[in-house]
Amino acid sequence: PDTTVLLANQGWENLTGVPRADQENKLSWTVFFNKDDVEMMVRYHHARREDQSLAPLVYEIRLIDVKGICHHCMVHVHMIPGTKNSVASLVDITDLKNAENALQMSEERYRSIINDQTEMICRFRPDGIVTFMNDSYRQYFHFGSSTADIEGKNIEDLILKGPYQRVDDFLHGLTPEMPIREMDIPVRNRAGEPEWQHWSVKAFFDSSGTPVEYQVVGRDITEQRRYSAALSDSESRLRSIIDMTTDSISLVDEEGRVIEWNPGSERISGIRKEDALGRHLWDLTYSMVPRDSRTEDRRAAIERSIRTMFTTGEPVFKDPMIIEAERPDGSRIFTRQVIFPIKTAKGYRIASIAHDISDEHRAAAAIKESEAKYRELADLLPMMVFELDLEFRVTYANKNALSTLGFTEKDLMEGIRAIDCIDKADQERVRENVQKSLQGIPTEPQEYTGLRKDGTRFPVLIYSAPIFRDGTPIGFRGVIIDITEWKHLGNRLRVSEQRFRGIAERSSDLIFILGQSMSPTYVSPSARAIVGYDPVELTGKSPEFAMATIFQRSGPELMNAVNATMEGRTVENVEIQLTKKDGAPVYVSVHAVPVMNEGVLEGAQVTMRDITAAKNADIALRESEAKYRLLADNVHDMIWTADPGMNLTYISPSVLALRGYSVEEAMAQPISETLTPESLQVLERSRLEGLEAVQNGRTTPQHQYLELEFRCKDRSTVWTETVITPAFDREGILTGVVGVTRDISWRRKAELALRDSEQKFSTVFRSSPVSLTLVSAKDGSCVDVNDAFVRESGYSREDVIGRIASEIGLFADPSEADHVFSLLKNHGQVKNMEIRFRTKSGEIQTCLFSASVLHMGNDMFVLSGVENITPRKSMENALRLANRQLNLLGGITRHDILNKVSVILGYVEIAKEEASDPSLLEYLGKIQTATRAIQSQIDFTRMYKDLGTRQPQWISLASAIPYHYVPPHISLKVDVEGIDLNADPMLEKVFYNLLDNSIRHGERVTEIRISSCMSGQDPTVVWEDNGIGIPADEKEKIFERGYGKNTGLGMFLVREILSLTGITIQETGEPGKGVRFEMIVPRGGFRCSRELP
Repeated sequence: PDTTVLLANQGWENLTGVPRADQENKLSWTVFFNKDDVEMMVRYHHARREDQSLAPLVYEIRLIDVKGICHHCMVHVHMIPGTKNSVASLVDITDLKNAENALQMSEERYRSIINDQTEMICRFRPDGIVTFMNDSYRQYFHFGSSTADIEGKNIEDLILKGPYQRVDDFLHGLTPEMPIREMDIPVRNRAGEPEWQHWSVKAFFDSSGTPVEYQVVGRDITEQRRYSAALSDSESRLRSIIDMTTDSISLVDEEGRVIEWNPGSERISGIRKEDALGRHLWDLTYSMVPRDSRTEDRRAAIERSIRTMFTTGEPVFKDPMIIEAERPDGSRIFTRQVIFPIKTAKGYRIASIAHDISDEHRAAAAIKESEAKYRELADLLPMMVFELDLEFRVTYANKNALSTLGFTEKDLMEGIRAIDCIDKADQERVRENVQKSLQGIPTEPQEYTGLRKDGTRFPVLIYSAPIFRDGTPIGFRGVIIDITEWKHLGNRLRVSEQRFRGIAERSSDLIFILGQSMSPTYVSPSARAIVGYDPVELTGKSPEFAMATIFQRSGPELMNAVNATMEGRTVENVEIQLTKKDGAPVYVSVHAVPVMNEGVLEGAQVTMRDITAAKNADIALRESEAKYRLLADNVHDMIWTADPGMNLTYISPSVLALRGYSVEEAMAQPISETLTPESLQVLERSRLEGLEAVQNGRTTPQHQYLELEFRCKDRSTVWTETVITPAFDREGILTGVVGVTRDISWRRKAELALRDSEQKFSTVFRSSPVSLTLVSAKDGSCVDVNDAFVRESGYSREDVIGRIASEIGLFADPSEADHVFSLLKNHGQVKNMEIRFRTKSGEIQTCLFSASVLHMGNDMFVLSGVENITPRKSMENALRLANRQLNLLGGITRHDILNKVSVILGYVEIAKEEASDPSLLEYLGKIQTATRAIQSQIDFTRMYKDLGTRQPQWISLASAIPYHYVPPHISLKVDVEGIDLNADPMLEKVFYNLLDNSIRHGERVTEIRISSCMSGQDPTVVWEDNGIGIPADEKEKIFERGYGKNTGLGMFLVREILSLTGITIQETGEPGKGVRFEMIVPRGGFRCSRELP
């Protein structure tokens, strides 16, 4: 009655953690329960002794064991008839309580997750009664109402207006075979506006196939429908653009076949759409190469570069490129083409846009021809035509200038200073006039005394104007007229005027003679070519007519020139834009000289030179040079040019990265110092063969591919692939070569490594003691076997090479062969699979079979190894039978011993109740303790009777963790998902014993961590806690049998269970900071679906 414990069984001792001997007749049971529960229990205790009906017989309490661990228990209390004593039995329901709490938390988390979803979720019964809906559904359909207001009502009274008959038909269409369906449905929102929703409906059926509940998950797809409509409209507009544009637009799929060929492509290429679609891009491209350039090497190069583009996604050329092509009818076209890749899930698609520039190309050719004509015309002129730089060096002089001054072309090449051709008395005046001209001060044509090479003097009249480039003066150009005869004879003036008119009539320049009113009194015939007007149409017309026609685009430049001329100043080299009669623009350089008579302006002489071709050519030349220089200076490959003697004329900056030399250092090196002797011979032989082909009129290859070894600045060498292309001038004369050099050191090393690897593979294959076979993955035929296979199987090489396994009958069970090939197809390898093989003599062997897929060159093979384990299997079977018999005998013996132990314990209990001698009671207590120890040892042998008797298995490491045995005050962190161990089936006992060790001996453990990592080349499983750890001198002793404070067998058995499959365990923790057990798994005993740290 005073709450003292009178008798306790083994279960109570296990639950409290206090031996029964220390409790019985000594302790109150109140010390073991939560303080908040004790008051209630004591009240029940006393009330029950008055009247059993005053206290419940069963109720729930919290028991605190000796370690401070809380156990939730269900108490059953009964009074002992005729006494005031009671008997209480306790059932530990901690796991149940934990499960209930976890379930409640899971439900709360689930409801939180569902409510956080943006999709609308609702569940209802077949009669329409709503059983659940999340916040998204409520806010969309019933904003302002609570969930409690909605659940339990009929869904037809709740949802918005819509085609409900269609919804009912949809629900009736759900069956147990097809319980889930989806549909798009139009609805109207709370404001009455039309919207679209997508619903996924799932029906739940009972065992009879009757629906018991529906779940709908919906989302608003109004914007999606709008975007789809907009996308369709956008694609339609894009198709219209593709079909309407005059440019060629084509698209090639990931396999290189043309899938888009617009009308612009048909017009430009002359190839019909039906002929282009489905063709490979390289075939189509080669068909458009000009016929005189079509070779098999060209075809191969085109296909190779295009296939590379599909592999790397890098276009053949990154910047727009001008391409010359030939239509099927033989006509030539020129296009400016851009290519760009489009990344897809399958690889790359290639798109191309080409603009027809055939007219522009012909115009460029015309520019070159016009320049030649200009030079030719200047040489025909009787006046001296010249161009100077700012230092008065002559950069151009026509033949008349050279002959008049007594110079030759050689003198011009060596350099002529124009100032030296003027009398010293006039040189200062020349400089002053030059400065005025550069400052924009107009100057009239000046008369000077010229000097011939032989020193003779003659009077000259010089017309000149500064030359500007991008707004900066770079020199002068002009005309020098010898006026010697003008000075002496008047009739020579008339002759000169006639000569001038003759020149004007033959000149390609447009020449105007203007009267005092600035109306033309003379227009040269070249007006027809330059502006499209007949001279008669312009002669005598007013300045207003000219401004409205040919000068309508001139703007301020023309007005400045007119004003200068009206003021009596010479206008030189003013570039303006004229408008031809057909409206086309034309650029001219204007020279205007006022005609003065005793200081009175009587008119002007205007010369206009057509510079349209030169201007366009100059712009094109600058753009071309900039692009080439940008490309050459920035590519990784080393680009260089050389003359026919292989002397460098240019090398790109990438020489520094390739060879370690700067551009200046590389340019100064002769070819003999650039290459190794062997590569120098290869290059020289190639050069001589090319020169011989040119000299004999044979066709030379467009490109020569050479592998050359270059010397580097650090005295090393680098292997390269060098592509050399000959360069010819317009007359077909070889002017040099262009080279592109690429580093292929890695490829050379890879080739050497591959040969070495193949040699090593052959040696290992032949000498391996394991039976090895090499089988073609293409047809399953045997390619090779090693000596061990011949020895083990009894087959010779001739018996198996070229034949498949089913023909030979190697697999005793053909279904095993099918299973092996299925695993190889799906996973690429098979490891340690038990297979039964048949030898040539018919003997069936049990073997371990392993195989993997190899790639050798462009072919695939299967390398398999077979280890005969028939003797081992026989021994294992015999050992397993012996263990089974021993277990049977041990079980019988163990049962008999436990029966006898129970008898002894019963008699000891009776003796203790009847004995009163303290010394006798002490002896009986020792007998009882020893007997219980025997009982514990027998129980232990029962628990571990199967140790090592069963085959190792692949066990998920996560499933072996004893989660349910972890006390509530300890945090367990596990990071072993996706890891399997090949271990004894008792692996779970390993982690149970580790947990028991942490709880019993860690003293202050609050956290346990289980993880995995790589220890060198071996995978390792780690068990750690934050307890007191293990002293350094005990780290090995704890694994010894009998060592420890409890049974002394826990950690001993941990090592024994692990060692059955070769797993080792060691303790590496720091004393005072917790234990760290590292379990190192041998290779082949570990599987993992993720990469370990």
